[in-house]
Amino acid sequence: MDADFWKQRWVEGQIGFHRDEVHPDLLAYGEDLTDGAGVLVPLCGKSLDLLWLAERVPTVGVELSEIAVRQLFTEHGLKPEIESFGPITRYRSGQLVVLQGDLFEVTTEHLPFPVDRCWDRAALVALDPARRPRYAARLPALLRAPWRILLNAFTYDPDVMDGPPHSVPEVEVRALYAPAVVDVLDERDELTERFAQRGHTWWRTQVYRIEHAP
Repeated sequence: MDADFWKQRWVEGQIGFHRDEVHPDLLAYGEDLTDGAGVLVPLCGKSLDLLWLAERVPTVGVELSEIAVRQLFTEHGLKPEIESFGPITRYRSGQLVVLQGDLFEVTTEHLPFPVDRCWDRAALVALDPARRPRYAARLPALLRAPWRILLNAFTYDPDVMDGPPHSVPEVEVRALYAPAVVDVLDERDELTERFAQRGHTWWRTQVYRIEHAP
């Protein structure tokens, strides 16, 4: 899936991945993110997680779609300062910053403050297998050490569908982030009606803490 695919989803309003509440895994494990200098939220959409985090710690979201970014600020009555940095447009309101553009074009120079934590809520699983290694290498390049990632991911029978969201097994998560320490904080069966209708008979959600110290 390329950038145009995700941008078109926002144009057409096909955003079934958006939640109208703060993600329960963030509420359960958010202390892993709010004890650092700042939090990075890749592929953030207009997630309410951004507002929850920004109330507690400086937060930087990264999102391809201009529609998503503008909706985020408009729907919550925020009037951001907007600056352009080449391919990246930076929106800022208080402790909340959203970089509109391609994550792979974001550098530490675009970050108005250091980030050493990352909330990956279904970002890794949004990417096809060919893009995942590059993504997993990109995050540490943006995070200040010692860093920590809280990852929400899924596994299911890949013969049922190709994704997105994609099935990313634990062995792949560990390989992508080696030599970081990977701990499974939670694993649960979570087959929704939406995916049962698509032919799934099982679906598991995993929450990982990924840490690396220099």
